[in-house]
Amino acid sequence: MLFYLYREGKIFVASNKELLQPTIEHTPVLNAYKTNGNYNFFSYKLNKEERLGICTDIFNYIACTTESADVINKPIIKAAYKLSL
Repeated sequence: MLFYLYREGKIFVASNKELLQPTIEHTPVLNAYKTNGNYNFFSYKLNKEERLGICTDIFNYIACTTESADVINKPIIKAAYKLSL
């Protein structure tokens, strides 16, 4: 998912429209971004699921992309298995 946030953490555009709902909590992503900085990968938990993300400053906004760790890890594990044969 790709989304843009105002500095205070409110999403104003997203590839998944559900992220625009005011009930969605974005604090885990913002905290991970603040800890790791621009263009640095980070992991965080959301609803007991590990997710991976990366964010950066763009003008007065923050742009982020996140994905489930399972989605990212699946092709890596598959490739590692093929190499071990």
